[in-house]
Amino acid sequence: MTPRIPPVATFDEEQAKVLAKSPQRPDGRPLNVFATLAHRPALMARVNALGGYFVTRGLLDFRTRELVILRTAGTARSTYELYHHRPAGERAGLTAAEVAAAADPSRRQAWDAADRALLDVVDELLSTRTISDDRWAKLTAAFDEDRCLEVLMLTGFYAMLAGMLNGLGVEPDPTVWS
Repeated sequence: MTPRIPPVATFDEEQAKVLAKSPQRPDGRPLNVFATLAHRPALMARVNALGGYFVTRGLLDFRTRELVILRTAGTARSTYELYHHRPAGERAGLTAAEVAAAADPSRRQAWDAADRALLDVVDELLSTRTISDDRWAKLTAAFDEDRCLEVLMLTGFYAMLAGMLNGLGVEPDPTVWS
């Protein structure tokens, strides 16, 4: 599929300034998600601020964060996010089987109670846009309220991003992960 809005290839000053704060490919080019968002630098800066918050100031540990992202990306069938977050999940300590099961809710996996509570909340939030009292109780038994809030925000953020990536046909970046 050809991207509906291709990534910006030549950057003006404002785009270059915002892109300088974004992750880069090994060849020094911005990742396609950011080069696509660069069409609207002010919007990209705000998306980056929220996404960057989860990485630099968020309360969820790397493994938990990647479980949420993989489940959200898999449910949304976001080829782009799955391509980028499968290796991140393994770097976060997930096994290859756990990465596959997180990205595909139909795959069976023996999760511990905290992981099961987490993934069930993500699944329910994505399918119904709310959380039942039972699921919330299980999540709050595993995580404090601040982390529970972050789980909901992270799920929503990656659902939004997946919608943009899928809707525009943003292609995964070549040779980012080896």
